Amino acid sequence: MKKITYKIVQTYPHIDQISTQGLYYQAPYLYESSGGIGKSLVRKIILENNEIEREIKLPDFYYAEGLTVVQNKLYLLTWRSQKGFILDRASLEYFGEFSYDGQGWGLTHSGDVLYKTNGSNLIDCVNVETMNAWSNHLEVVNDVTRPVNSLNEIEFVESHNVIYANVFTGRHQNSLLKINASNGQIISILDLEDLLEREGFPGKLNGVAYKEDTNTFLITGKNWKTIYEISIE
Repeated sequence: MKKITYKIVQTYPHIDQISTQGLYYQAPYLYESSGGIGKSLVRKIILENNEIEREIKLPDFYYAEGLTVVQNKLYLLTWRSQKGFILDRASLEYFGEFSYDGQGWGLTHSGDVLYKTNGSNLIDCVNVETMNAWSNHLEVVNDVTRPVNSLNEIEFVESHNVIYANVFTGRHQNSLLKINASNGQIISILDLEDLLEREGFPGKLNGVAYKEDTNTFLITGKNWKTIYEISIE
């Protein structure tokens, strides 16, 4: 796979007690989920200073996972409960629920379609208007058509028709894969291991959000003290 590079544009503070599972940016706010049984929460913060605008805690038996925002609603996965929550984007108040088979890991969207990972090499999708049965959208493979598993946090960049996915474990862990959203082929790979070294290896890379206005990405991880804004080759 082609390797690509990046440069750090800016850094922002991040609370290192947060075990980041999902990240989404919509200026000036950053939406973030933090996982853990009895500790899961969703927060809405002002990126520039990490000031908390809103925060809600999930019931103790849910483990929060990936999230995304579509229009005025925030969609949140849970790990093994086969249930997702719909929250009001502004207030984070409960709006509704949805279900799916298997585990919930990462979540993103394009238009009215949600895309979900489950720890395998598959990315499933569903239309938010119906929230009926999820379907298998993409099988992610490398340049010799072998599956790449442990896809976790994902981010759809509509202007380039690509999905960026971090790999939770295995050969490509702590990397971002750039994936063709039409056929699942991995276009290139970005190694971000040196960001973990900067952080002192507190926890794995597990947060990626696209800033459309600057064509940059926000990167963080579990219990990191920093959010990195990077530009990618």
